[in-house]
Formats: sequence, structure tokens, C-alpha cells
Amino acid sequence: MSEAIGQPGQAALPRPLRIGEILSTAFRLYQRHWRTLLAIAAVVVVPLTLLQYLLGDWLRSRGEVTSYQEISTATWAVGPPGWSPGWPRC
Repeated sequence: MSEAIGQPGQAALPRPLRIGEILSTAFRLYQRHWRTLLAIAAVVVVPLTLLQYLLGDWLRSRGEVTSYQEISTATWAVGPPGWSPGWPRC
């Protein structure tokens, strides 16, 4: 055991919590501070979603041009025609 337990001015170690106690505490914390959690998530998620949408739209409208042909974004994201990884050919 730690020597800090029971000494004045020292922090006592908390007892280990069971999984039910951890989940119960987490849900109470979410209930109590749901507005703060929502605001933090919105600050992170909304700008990243907009960036992803705008970047994806720009890439889709631009496509990729090679010296032989124009390849659409969907083609380079999936693979060349007739190529299917791991799928049996019929």
C-alpha cells in the first residue's frame, strides 16, 4: 500500500470502481453537462464536416486528368474497372 494514505496533506488513492459504477458516473456526468459536451462536439465536428464536404465537392467537380483519359473521382476511389479485391470472378 502507498504510504501517502492516511497522512495529512497527502491525497488518498480512490478505491477501484466496477464497470457499472464507471458507466453510471459517466452517464450522470453527460446528463449534468450535456450542453457543454454538445458545444465542444459542435466546435470540432461542424468545421471538419464542412471542410470534408467542400474538399470532396471540389475534387468531384475537378476529377483527375491523365495524358490518356479523364478519370472520375469515383474511379480512383474504388479502383480500375473490372478490379474487385477478394471477390470471386464469375
